[in-house]
Amino acid sequence: MGSCLVGTKEFIAKARWFRKLFGGGMRQMGILAASAAYALSYSFPQLPRVHTLAKRLEAGLEEIGANILSRAETCMVRGSFRPICVVQCH
Repeated sequence: MGSCLVGTKEFIAKARWFRKLFGGGMRQMGILAASAAYALSYSFPQLPRVHTLAKRLEAGLEEIGANILSRAETCMVRGSFRPICVVQCH
């Protein structure tokens, strides 16, 4: 589908110039713009709460013996469950 670009008017103008230079065209942008607007209006304000939940998940996984591979610096936690598997993990 493409991407969503955010920036100053000058930045957007330069990006459009580059897009035209390389033959790109944006289609169905209304759907993408609506998705971005929804995310900024509803999801973005929830990030502090979700980050707190990710930290809580990280702590809980460590308590039960999982190896945390990537700490909850964002709203994601990566871990390995091999140390706590009851059956053989592949």
